[in-house]
Amino acid sequence: MEGLRNSIKGIVTYFIIKDSSSNKRALEVIKKLKKPSLAVVDKEGSFLGFTNQEIIATQSLNHLMLNT
Repeated sequence: MEGLRNSIKGIVTYFIIKDSSSNKRALEVIKKLKKPSLAVVDKEGSFLGFTNQEIIATQSLNHLMLNT
C-alpha cells in the first residue's frame, strides 16, 4: 500500500499512533508485511522508539499513520 511507510536512517518504518481509532485496518496492513520495522509515535508525532516485534499492546497502538 502506497504511502504507509517512511525511511528513517535507512530503515523502512511503519508508523503507529495512539488514538481512539479502530486497529483493524492497521493490523490487516501490518500482517501482510514481512518483518516490518515499526516506529511508535504519540498523537503529536513524537518519536517513541522502534520495534521489530509483532505489535504488542494492540489496544493502545491502534491507528496506522501515514507519514511520508
